[in-house]
Amino acid sequence: MKKTLLGILLFSLIPATQNVISAQSKLSHGQYVNVRIDESFSSRNATTASAFVDNDVIDPTSGKLLIVRGTPVNIDVTAEKPKGKGRPGKITLNALSTQATDGQTIVLTGNKVEITGKSRRGLALGLGIGLPLGTVVCFPWGFACLAIKGLHAEVPSGTIIPNVTVQGNYTISNK
Repeated sequence: MKKTLLGILLFSLIPATQNVISAQSKLSHGQYVNVRIDESFSSRNATTASAFVDNDVIDPTSGKLLIVRGTPVNIDVTAEKPKGKGRPGKITLNALSTQATDGQTIVLTGNKVEITGKSRRGLALGLGIGLPLGTVVCFPWGFACLAIKGLHAEVPSGTIIPNVTVQGNYTISNK
């Protein structure tokens, strides 16, 4: 009788332990995360960028949701203003981190995205060198044209940062 009760008790605990084991999912190194820029900005006013996860990240083995679509992503923004001789402005974007469904910070890695404005190098050099050579009257004013700057870089809203992946392995507890 005792062995039978003990056997029933053990068999009833097996499903309970399986639920505890399956309450955790794995987020593995190298899993892709789509990141989308929320608001447009330019190299004129780029200090921070608002971005979010564009699609749900799901554990392929258990089917559990690991990162919810719309979760904010921390982005590192480096901006350079346009310079003389027609050199354009540049913006460099790098996805840093986001959060999982259990509140863990997930570190992201990927290629840095560099966006450049329109170059005006031909205009600046053409006027800066061609004008003084062509006419003697425009000699002092021609070199001032070398100060012509390129255009600012602009990132439109909805831009996707490609090739962003999870850095490291994480165990996400499902609620």
